[in-house]
Amino acid sequence: MLVYKTEGSITTDIATIDKSTSLSLKNGTYCAKPLSDSFDKSPICFDVENNDMSIIIDPDYSRTRLEALLSDQLAVVNAVITTKYGSIIDNYTVQDGQLYEKGQWYGTTLTEIVDRGGRGDVYRLVLNKKNNQWTVAAHPQIVLSKFDYPNIPFSVLSNVNRLIGEY
Repeated sequence: MLVYKTEGSITTDIATIDKSTSLSLKNGTYCAKPLSDSFDKSPICFDVENNDMSIIIDPDYSRTRLEALLSDQLAVVNAVITTKYGSIIDNYTVQDGQLYEKGQWYGTTLTEIVDRGGRGDVYRLVLNKKNNQWTVAAHPQIVLSKFDYPNIPFSVLSNVNRLIGEY
């Protein structure tokens, strides 16, 4: 992970770290950027102001890594969805969906099957993996809100709400 200081448009490299470590930093704005292709390369920025502080930098997995993990999990998540919604699932097309963060969140769409030429409603669904077990975290809804699902990270809800159903 590359740690660097930002001052306006100027960046100064501070350190390259590969494990838990302590750094002594002066006041200012700093960013950490994962160097490994296994992690999302978006910088994680933070401010240092006159105090001793501890920052935990825990980046999400990269899209490539999440896609590889999904191929191993897809049959299981589809089985959870089919079991939970078995009585109505034949009326919907379930997309393959996506994993989020470190692969512990899964989001997909269920598109209502309608007569030819029609467009069915698109419902969004979120599953969460805890203790190696997938469970439904957000039941199918047209829009998933932070108000209804405060325990689901906003970034997951936002990304799942942007998924397009299958037509």
